[in-house]
Amino acid sequence: MSPTGESAFKEVGGLRGSEIPIEARIIAVADVFDAMTSARPYKEAWTNNEAFSALQRLAGAELDKECVEALMLRTDEVEKIPARFSQGTLTGVEQAPTRGSPERS
Repeated sequence: MSPTGESAFKEVGGLRGSEIPIEARIIAVADVFDAMTSARPYKEAWTNNEAFSALQRLAGAELDKECVEALMLRTDEVEKIPARFSQGTLTGVEQAPTRGSPERS
């Protein structure tokens, strides 16, 4: 914690702590989690448990602690997300037609 009692999470665009819009803080946690759990040409994908542990270590310093805690309360739901994807398409969600494709009826 900083001397003012605010989390010292990373400065963004000159903003710090609670000055950063909540939407940006939420997206930051989701983005870091996705990066950790996605395979890249230079690294293997981490397990969700490895990523959750890393997020907890980053909470308050690099990421908003409350946003990390909110995600941690929903780990069971996070675990279900990969099952909703099948061969690169999201299942169970109505998808909008793509440009050049016929409208769905």
